[in-house]
Amino acid sequence: MMSFTEEWVTGAQGTSRYEPMHSAWAASGFAVFTYDLRGFGRTALDTPKSTGSAYGRMGRRYVTSTSPTLSKEIVGQLSGVISSSPWLLLTHPLPTVFLWIFTIIGRFFPNMHFFDPNSAQVDPWVREYGTYYSLYDILTMGMNLTKEGHKNWPKTIPVCQMNSCTASEEFFKVLNIEDKCLILYPGAFHDSMTEPDVKDQYQEDCIAWVEAHLSPTYPSVTREE
Repeated sequence: MMSFTEEWVTGAQGTSRYEPMHSAWAASGFAVFTYDLRGFGRTALDTPKSTGSAYGRMGRRYVTSTSPTLSKEIVGQLSGVISSSPWLLLTHPLPTVFLWIFTIIGRFFPNMHFFDPNSAQVDPWVREYGTYYSLYDILTMGMNLTKEGHKNWPKTIPVCQMNSCTASEEFFKVLNIEDKCLILYPGAFHDSMTEPDVKDQYQEDCIAWVEAHLSPTYPSVTREE
């Protein structure tokens, strides 16, 4: 079965940057469905069309503040999870006082910029700017997942953790999952799907892991590579 749909758009990139990976999955017989969060990909350059201030706000804290946390029963309906290159912790953690400052700024001044976007006009590839809210979200949500968020994952859902950093190994250890797999790529950075020295092996490992779990009678194992 070959099932892969692709659409090229003008402007900011989104899931289209992973087209080689999508094609590889389709060539292996898997149907592929991808989507961009609002504010990314095609919608990154759209004129706001939503009423209110929700347009483009897809941070985890904002989403969970408007919708209840998914129950273990709902999460348990997933067939499995490939946790690839999550940003859990900084290599050099920020002092607590800086996190406190980002928390205050992020909550009360979420749209404050941390540099003047006009200063980047000379570079045609720079089209965006960051906000303190997004920085706060990035710095704190990984820590939250490591400390508390993972407890909402059901024990029976297969998980494959793929990364290279110490934080990923520590996260793997605290996961209370019956069938979990840790695959490390020494020297890899964040985007394993596109890194030249990693992407081919990453692609093979992902597809092999899913294929190994297609049988309804596969054994539950804990494996490290």
